[in-house]
Amino acid sequence: AIFSGLGNIIKNEILFALALHPELLVGDLPSKAQLGLVRKAREYSLQFYEWKKINQLKRHWKVFRKRVCAVCGGVVVKKHTGVGQRVSYICAHCQPLAKAKSRGKKL
Repeated sequence: AIFSGLGNIIKNEILFALALHPELLVGDLPSKAQLGLVRKAREYSLQFYEWKKINQLKRHWKVFRKRVCAVCGGVVVKKHTGVGQRVSYICAHCQPLAKAKSRGKKL
């Protein structure tokens, strides 16, 4: 998933919050899920700005630069993804690629 204009921290945290794998193609998501993704990006970006102003940004990270998943306790993998080979942090349990693909095809 590529978001023009969003930084890598925001990209990783939004995808994690929505249980979307970073290698999922946005076009494979149903329209409703795409809209939810845009809304979450806006919401998280505004929160990000507020947290950064008060120097509390890192305490809100759930997956970015983590080794252990904040939700399931599983391993977070650091992987270079996409054409630009940007760093993605992925919990295979919380962000399964196969599940995300099938979810996109069903709806």
